[in-house]
Amino acid sequence: MNKYFYLPGYYAHSVFLHKLIQYKETHPNYFYKDRIIAGAYDLPYGLIWNGGRGSSEDYAIRPYNDKWVNSVMNDWYKVPNVILLHTCTNFFIDTKERLEDRNCNLFIQKYYRPQDKIIIANPTLKQYLKDTYPQVSFVNSTTLGITNIEEVNKLSENEIYVINYNKNDDNKYLEQLKYKDNLEILCGEHCVKNCSNRHNHYSDISKMQLGIMKEYDVERRCPFFEKFKGVPLRELIENSAHRVPNWRLEELSQMGYSHFKIAGRQWEPLDWLEVIVYYLVKPVYCPAVYRELGEWYQNTFTSVNLNLR
Repeated sequence: MNKYFYLPGYYAHSVFLHKLIQYKETHPNYFYKDRIIAGAYDLPYGLIWNGGRGSSEDYAIRPYNDKWVNSVMNDWYKVPNVILLHTCTNFFIDTKERLEDRNCNLFIQKYYRPQDKIIIANPTLKQYLKDTYPQVSFVNSTTLGITNIEEVNKLSENEIYVINYNKNDDNKYLEQLKYKDNLEILCGEHCVKNCSNRHNHYSDISKMQLGIMKEYDVERRCPFFEKFKGVPLRELIENSAHRVPNWRLEELSQMGYSHFKIAGRQWEPLDWLEVIVYYLVKPVYCPAVYRELGEWYQNTFTSVNLNLR
């Protein structure tokens, strides 16, 4: 059974993603044949509908640059069989001014394609998009945090929902979900299980995108960032069923799940690469692929030694 993956950072890591896709085409034997790159998700910097990811540099908000956005999107249009999922997950788009934001609406008008989708977490913004752009379709974000089986079944009957990561290791729960073709499993999530700061974290970064908060409150972040600092991500994933290690991925596939979203659209490049390589590349080739692509990134973008693992 094929497994369809949605990769993080079509904007933040656009050049790196294109390199990865090209590398996969030239080295097909390094990659699992049944793991398909089906899409990529993100939203350009400077769009307030974004769920708070402004920049990897202290979460600073970068201005919207349509010339650069146009270049990035045109490059994606040349990639066959890869859809784009636009991450409009800001919780606080709740006023007429924010809903009618010029740049956000122009982005949808210019760059949304019939095959693409909008990732959504805000019912007010969702209704506005339905009314204004009836052609759009949605992926309901995992940040909604919905776990009730009846609610999930109702939501996923006609739209996609990214399952709450806390349920990734709960077979009894997952077997009761009806519409597996409309459900995505979040893989490689940083958060500890049942993270008490998760909702506050997403709320804070939504506020930062709007300029409501100027500095990020580190006390409201997931304890992952201190507890597991310096531990290789592949090691964390291998030892945490809720983060979906490869053995768990195969179990989920056997249960009928075929859509998987890899976390990390705003991670540092080598962390981002490490997790994607873990899921897409056969274990024997992982070190070589990680090092080769990491060295390419280092030589292309920076003269700083990135301490490749």
